[in-house]
Amino acid sequence: MATFSTHILNSVNGTHFSDIDVKLFRCIKTDKNELIFHKKTDIGGRLKVSFDLNTKIVSEYEVQVFLPNDFYKNTKLEDMKKNINISYFSMRVSFNEPDITYHIPLIISPYGMSCWISR
Repeated sequence: MATFSTHILNSVNGTHFSDIDVKLFRCIKTDKNELIFHKKTDIGGRLKVSFDLNTKIVSEYEVQVFLPNDFYKNTKLEDMKKNINISYFSMRVSFNEPDITYHIPLIISPYGMSCWISR
């Protein structure tokens, strides 16, 4: 079993981002991608999920991270000089080894997301 893990931080106030929806899809060549999991981060902003990674099927995976509805509640959009809200971030990744942990921490702000691969 492979393991996907993340730690999500809120760059606005430096806190852990709890209760964030995270989805992982296997991208296949049909009209609909296969949902691997849909989970929420814990109170510490962390998520760790094991899943079956079939390396015989060459495919990409899509990670979707959904911002909470009230993320922009205390943000003055006129101060940001923006008239747009981001509702979720998505990234495509390839997992190549079936029995390791893939740790992808994220820092989320009203302007965007930063991520990296950690071991």
